[in-house]
Amino acid sequence: MDPDEVAADLRRRIETGEFAPGSRLPSLATLREQYAATDGVVRRALAILADHGDASDVLGIGFVVGDDGTRFPDDELREARERLARDAADLKAALAENASVWRSSGDPTTGDLRTTEATSTVEHCVAEPGAGIHRVAATKAWTGGLVGTSEELMLSVGDPVESTAGFVALEVFRGSVDGREGALAFQYYRTMRDGEDRWICEVVPGSGTGDLTGIFGSVEIRPGRTAQHARITYGGLAS
Repeated sequence: MDPDEVAADLRRRIETGEFAPGSRLPSLATLREQYAATDGVVRRALAILADHGDASDVLGIGFVVGDDGTRFPDDELREARERLARDAADLKAALAENASVWRSSGDPTTGDLRTTEATSTVEHCVAEPGAGIHRVAATKAWTGGLVGTSEELMLSVGDPVESTAGFVALEVFRGSVDGREGALAFQYYRTMRDGEDRWICEVVPGSGTGDLTGIFGSVEIRPGRTAQHARITYGGLAS
């Protein structure tokens, strides 16, 4: 099959509801097998879908059905960068402020720990592809044990469509954790290889402010189609 034929069949599958709006299309390897086509043919077919607005290439996720709003005008991209710069300054100040509060002996595997579950949903996303390192800035809304908003900066290398890539990210959250108001930061490390998706996530030491001053902990990630679920085990807070 040529790229036009593959694109036409994918568009048919989208229109019949096999791939719902906002869902991720199959990986490059899966499509290559389904259509007995080369990487070049599949990539061109996906590009045709993107050109016609049937799908969009979301960095760190792959091709998503429909226009998911990840392309923003230059002024919004500039505003996102400015927000991230402010967050970086706030995080640096928080680390300095709490350096004497956080203790390296704090271990999320011991002591008086609590566990809470929360769900984050991406509200806005700005992708900035690069020649080697790709950047994505996102804002999220949190519900559940964490209620509030966050801003995340992610760097990635590799091909997430092929499910072979690596990611690192910092995320600054503002809101409440089990009713305690303040802010904190998460640090992510993620690798994708041969169908495995491995995450390591922790609360950044010394990043807590307000009622969350002194917090430390670890996070288990359960990715979903449109949302990300997290189980946070934390300690270091006053009773």
